Amino acid sequence: MKKGIVKTIRAGIPAVGGVLFLVAVWTVCYAIIENEYLVSSPWDSLKAAVSLFGKSGFYGAFSATLLRAFLAFLISVLTAAPLAAVAFAYPVFGRFLAPIVACLRALPTLAVLLLLLVFLGGNGAAVAVGVSALFPMLYTSFYHSLAGVDGKMKELCAVYEVPIKRQIEGLYLPQVLPKAVASSGAALSFALKLTVSAEILAVTFQSLGGLMQEAKLSAEIATLTALTLLVCLVGVLIEVACNGLARRLNRRAL
Repeated sequence: MKKGIVKTIRAGIPAVGGVLFLVAVWTVCYAIIENEYLVSSPWDSLKAAVSLFGKSGFYGAFSATLLRAFLAFLISVLTAAPLAAVAFAYPVFGRFLAPIVACLRALPTLAVLLLLLVFLGGNGAAVAVGVSALFPMLYTSFYHSLAGVDGKMKELCAVYEVPIKRQIEGLYLPQVLPKAVASSGAALSFALKLTVSAEILAVTFQSLGGLMQEAKLSAEIATLTALTLLVCLVGVLIEVACNGLARRLNRRAL
């Protein structure tokens, strides 16, 4: 138990060092620029971040943004996962989907967002632009995870005529799930970033993006910085949690 704690602390030291380095760079930039309307100090941003939790409208905005990001992620997963499985099982269908996925991957996010704002409004556009960016990312990740399953084990299953249900439960899920969870963490973090960007452009009511736009218009740079750091922190926590879960699933598979 103690060894595990010590190992965790040692592993976290480089990350803490990286955070301290970023804070040091931020402090130096603030000291050089000496203009709080361009760069706020770390201390002022910290005070603004604490004050956010005392505002009644903050929790509704935070929840609404997370809901939009999660909805975009959920729609993407529920479409990308089955399509990747079908494409893996039937290569002809995979070749059919390949140019469609490539086009979606190449779409300029900002241009798509501006077009979607016309038809769907702020709330719908924030979700739709997330799906347009996440779907090709998740589809490719799921497909490559399936393609990376141990070939020798697949041959053994074919030789011994193992039922497809047992192959899925005993071979595919243990090998694919850890990679899928890790890539899903990155995708969900990316969905949050896209959602906030869409909310800023659309000035979406009751959203973190809307609060950022308000802070910018009122020149509350410390609040704007605090909101930005909050989004970064939530995204990092999502990725860390998913990567930890993926490692645990991987250990179970081994």
